[in-house]
Amino acid sequence: MSEKHYPLPTYVVANQFITIAKRKKVELTHEKLQYLVYLTHGFYLATSGAPLVNEPVLPGEYLFSSLRAIAHYSADGLARAVIQPQDEEMHAVVMDDFRSNDLLLDLIECVWSRYADLTDAEIIEECIAATFSNRAAGNTPFETFHMATIVEMSISNALIYDYFRKLTEHMKVQNGDREAVVRNAVANRQGKIITCNFGQG
Repeated sequence: MSEKHYPLPTYVVANQFITIAKRKKVELTHEKLQYLVYLTHGFYLATSGAPLVNEPVLPGEYLFSSLRAIAHYSADGLARAVIQPQDEEMHAVVMDDFRSNDLLLDLIECVWSRYADLTDAEIIEECIAATFSNRAAGNTPFETFHMATIVEMSISNALIYDYFRKLTEHMKVQNGDREAVVRNAVANRQGKIITCNFGQG
């Protein structure tokens, strides 16, 4: 990936999934939303070498502290409204960067295509224990985190990068190029079919 990029506020990626859910007229829970953001962060990190979001991944019930607050505003657990930025000027700069990153937009669509049909319980199991993925990628970042002897407050990007890089290398991508994992995703916004091989070994 060669696009100009710096870590995005988590809400930007979350909002894109909320927008997709609205477009497809499907319900999206806050629980599933945070795992979709996590998966996108992992695949982006593995493909670009740079973190996607600007906050750490937490090992508890809420993966991102910024998404924890909005979850409490929804009595039924559904993510309906987009998350509003606190700094409008910075938001405009961030969104210009986000909208110009075609590979990231395609990646988000591809993660949705591969994982959105899973139940909340299934997507959690997939992220924590790789239930549906090729175990050749080794322990998930969550498993490695909980086995560590040194207590940390968050799951490091190094752990996430190592796991998702191994995972992408075991995916069935025609030309075997890790970047093709993203390039193989043809965005729905272009009116074409997405072909994704995420998590299939």
